[in-house]
Amino acid sequence: MQAGTPFEFRIRYKFISQSEAIVRYGAPSELLELGRVTPGTYCTRQYDECYRKKCRLQSPNYPGMYPRNVTCYWTIRQKVVPTCKHAMVAISQENEHKALVKRSIASLNKTARAVRAWSDCTGERDHLIFYDGSSTNDPVLAKYCGGDWLPRVVS
Repeated sequence: MQAGTPFEFRIRYKFISQSEAIVRYGAPSELLELGRVTPGTYCTRQYDECYRKKCRLQSPNYPGMYPRNVTCYWTIRQKVVPTCKHAMVAISQENEHKALVKRSIASLNKTARAVRAWSDCTGERDHLIFYDGSSTNDPVLAKYCGGDWLPRVVS
């Protein structure tokens, strides 16, 4: 920075009510399991042993807007299979108001809100990809974009 050059920056903040804080983190008596942040990342998280507790996957800034140009990965692991059980991970989201993977503000109309899958999800759209493993090299279970609610995904 050269001498005489004005210094500027913008900051954005929001005060949230106690009820909004409970939505994001859970009540003090029953905190939500939000996973462990992977070191060196902004929002990548790892969840272990969700059969013992109810894990909540949520985007950064929830219930606010998803940040621009950010890619997050959530890894859900079942390290130990309980006796007489079969390890299976199921992801579901039944509340249509809790997910909207949109392409642009202009796409916020009733006809554009249908969930799309696979080849209907082009590169410029925000999307969710479910892998059967902890790497992007593992087989893809499902790819979704747009829409209100997401169908159940089972590994």
